[in-house]
Amino acid sequence: MLSSCGGGDKKQNVENVEGVENATEEQSNDDMLTKLLKNKAKMVRLDSRNRIWEYNGQVYNATYIEIPGSKPVPYCNAYAIIDNVVIYYSCQRGENARCELWRKDLRNEAETLILENVYISDVWIAGDRVIYAKKHYPENRETTGLFWYDLKTSKTTRLHKEMNQAVSFDNDFVYFSKNATGDVWRVRWDGTQEELLQDVKMPKDLYKVEGDYYYCIKTEYNTYTDEISRYAINGSKPAGVYPFDCFIIDVVDGWAYFKNKTGFHKKNMANGKTVQLADFTPFENISFNLIMGITRDSIYFEVVVEGEDGCFERWYKIPLKGGAMELISESECYFD
Repeated sequence: MLSSCGGGDKKQNVENVEGVENATEEQSNDDMLTKLLKNKAKMVRLDSRNRIWEYNGQVYNATYIEIPGSKPVPYCNAYAIIDNVVIYYSCQRGENARCELWRKDLRNEAETLILENVYISDVWIAGDRVIYAKKHYPENRETTGLFWYDLKTSKTTRLHKEMNQAVSFDNDFVYFSKNATGDVWRVRWDGTQEELLQDVKMPKDLYKVEGDYYYCIKTEYNTYTDEISRYAINGSKPAGVYPFDCFIIDVVDGWAYFKNKTGFHKKNMANGKTVQLADFTPFENISFNLIMGITRDSIYFEVVVEGEDGCFERWYKIPLKGGAMELISESECYFD
C-alpha cells in the first residue's frame, strides 16, 4: 500500500493522560526519520547500471565506448567518483563470482586494493567512508558481514556479522536494515552498541531522496510498470502519485525519466507535466538496449539497429532539456 511508503502508521494513544508524552515520543521519531532521510541523500551507492559519471564538470565512462571529451576509468562492474577518488569493483563471471574492490586517485593514477576474492553484495560511500556488505566463500563467519573502509587511514572495521543493507549514517552511527519490513538498526562506527530503533521505520519502497522530498517506487514486474509516490520529508501524506506504463530510468532534480516505444520522456513530480525528450518513431528497426547513465546535462543510451546492411550497436546522448539525438559511437553487433 502507498501508506507504507510514508514511514508507517503512528502509534495510537491508549489513554488520554499519556497523550503529551506519546506525542513527544512520536515527534522524536519523526525527527529521527527526517535526519535519516536527509543523510541517506548524502550516500552514494555503486550501481552497476550507471556507466557514465560526471565529476567537476568532466564526464567519465567505464565502458569500451569512446565518448568524445570523456575520460575512461578502469573497466569494472560498478563505480562512483568522490573527492578525486574512483571507488570501483570488478567481478568474475558466474554464480558466487569473486570480486575485487579498488580505489584509484584521479590526481596521480595510484590504485589501491581494498578488498579481494569475496562476493560483494552492495557498496555505499558516505563521505570518506566506504561501507560494503560481503560474503566469503567457503562460508567464514569472521569475514562475512557489513564492513567499512576509511579512505583516510586505509583501516577496515567490521560493523555487523551479517550482510545487511546500509540505509543512512551520521558521525556516530551507521544505520542499517536487516529485513524488508523497514526496521532500522544502528551500530557505532567501531562496531559496538548495536540497537534497534523502536518505532522508527524507513519507507519500504524508498527509491531516492532529493532536497525536501523523497520518492518511493512500487514496481509490478508482471506488467512491467512503476508507480511513483512523492513525499515531503516533514510530511506523511503523498505530495503526488503517478503511474507509469514502464519502468523508471531515474529521478533527477524532481523529474522522473522514462522511455517507451515512442521515445524518451520526463515527468515533473510536482505537477505531473510530461515532456518528450527524443522521438523514436522516425527510426525503423530500432530496439532500445540499455541506459549508460545520466549526467547533469545529458542521458547516454544504447540502441540496436538491424537492417539489410547488418546489425549495429549505436550509442547516443540527448540533452535532459530535450533536443536532437547525437550519435557518439557505432559498432557491429557482437553476440557472445
